[in-house]
Amino acid sequence: MSAFPPPPPNPLDLTIIITTSPIRSHPSTALLESIIDTFHYAGPEFLACPTVIVCDGHRSRREEDLPTRPGEKPRKYGGEKAAMRSGYVNDRQRDNYNEFKAKLKEKVAANEGGFGNTEVLEMEERVGYGFALKAAVERVTTEFVCVIQVREESGERMVWEGGIEGGREGREEELTNRLVRFVRGRTS
Repeated sequence: MSAFPPPPPNPLDLTIIITTSPIRSHPSTALLESIIDTFHYAGPEFLACPTVIVCDGHRSRREEDLPTRPGEKPRKYGGEKAAMRSGYVNDRQRDNYNEFKAKLKEKVAANEGGFGNTEVLEMEERVGYGFALKAAVERVTTEFVCVIQVREESGERMVWEGGIEGGREGREEELTNRLVRFVRGRTS
């Protein structure tokens, strides 16, 4: 007999995939929590959907690739944000990201806030957005997928378009040799 209760019904036949990678606000989970806090705007059924949070890996950034004198251009990556966008982190950023992932796993294990019915998928190394998304899609058993990418705060807000019914006539993408329909949001 399983120690876990059965998942709640999923009338939308939708899985939510959230992708994340190292960002400057780590180890805080506040940005991710603020995204999950918006789910109620899509309706109570959306809150019951299974969620996969995929954490991309990272690469070590070498100090010799950073500028050493004022005005000198770095040999790679135009600054901290650009380096992190490419998966390169220094020791402090690596530690912050690892702490973020530990906090995230604690919230999921405790079923805290909107983290119920959530799975954390951690990439062993930096694979990039596309392959991280592919790894998450391979776990999906529903007809529809809603993909949300966590990036540095931009001051933009998510606007839900069309809902699932509108998405049924939406774009279709071939991923991992199976048909998955996407429900897309836009920022305004």
